[in-house]
Amino acid sequence: MRNSKWTCAGVFLVFGFGINVAAAQHRIEGLPIKVGDTYEEVKAVYQTDLKPQPTSTPGSTGLRLRTKGVWFFFGEVGTIYTIRLEAPFPGNIGGVKIGDSFDVMTSKLGDPVKIENGPVMGGKPIFTKYIYYPDDVTTASIQLGSDKKIEIIFLTK
Repeated sequence: MRNSKWTCAGVFLVFGFGINVAAAQHRIEGLPIKVGDTYEEVKAVYQTDLKPQPTSTPGSTGLRLRTKGVWFFFGEVGTIYTIRLEAPFPGNIGGVKIGDSFDVMTSKLGDPVKIENGPVMGGKPIFTKYIYYPDDVTTASIQLGSDKKIEIIFLTK
């Protein structure tokens, strides 16, 4: 009897934790790759033979899949450290998509955890980043265009 209570409690914790992890992972939809994955994983998932190219960051390479609206940036160890999402990326982060307005973003994600301004030009920041945590591992940095619609989403750890 005592063992069955502990077994039930264990099963509850495992399934409860699993559901929470699954829910957190599904906050980013339409992106089968995550920060920390390798080029080989990207190649297999997206069925591409394109090779990462050097970027302006020393030791870094980037792979842009234009028709998917996704860029992957790899560090010296060969794993993704940043993912850039842009049009025509069809997925969403917590229900927010490229092209959505500031109002849609805040209605679905709430207030950002942090707001950061980019470089200033003509007395105004070139861009503003709205920071959110779609799960316990990922940071989403959302940038709006001059039309106040989401233009770019960066995903990092």
